[in-house]
Amino acid sequence: MIVARIRARSQEAERRWKVRRDVSIATSARQTSNLRAEDGYSALIRNLSENGMLIETHAPLGPRDAFEIALPDHGECVAEVVWVKGELKGCRFFTPIPQAVVSAAVLRSPAEGAAQDIYDELRHVRMALDHEEQRHMPSALSIPGLVLLLVFEVLVVAMLIAGSA
Repeated sequence: MIVARIRARSQEAERRWKVRRDVSIATSARQTSNLRAEDGYSALIRNLSENGMLIETHAPLGPRDAFEIALPDHGECVAEVVWVKGELKGCRFFTPIPQAVVSAAVLRSPAEGAAQDIYDELRHVRMALDHEEQRHMPSALSIPGLVLLLVFEVLVVAMLIAGSA
């Protein structure tokens, strides 16, 4: 059983240039005015698009504050807070990120409400399928088998040549 959810919001409803994808990615953020590693904050990315994201963090970030955030498969990027509602912060990237990074984040993000045992079960099923495929794949032919196959091919070619003459 596969459990997944990808929800796209329409551009008309969101009034955004790019569609945001729901994700759940734990990462870290730090203000660009204070780039010491020990001053970083944990953050949870709730949705992501090429142009921005929604994060949940205790970081003291307000509108127009710039910060760096670590994105999987992309590394550090700089964003600016556009709005704040409690721990939620709507942000836009100074430089858009590639669509491939958004897609990878969606694929890596667990489906909402899915438990770890579902992912473990999927992994075990995949391993069982791989094992079954390997079991049914022909093993390498032995030297005598290869010689017999070669002799058979030579006989077939000789019969074709004799038949055409």
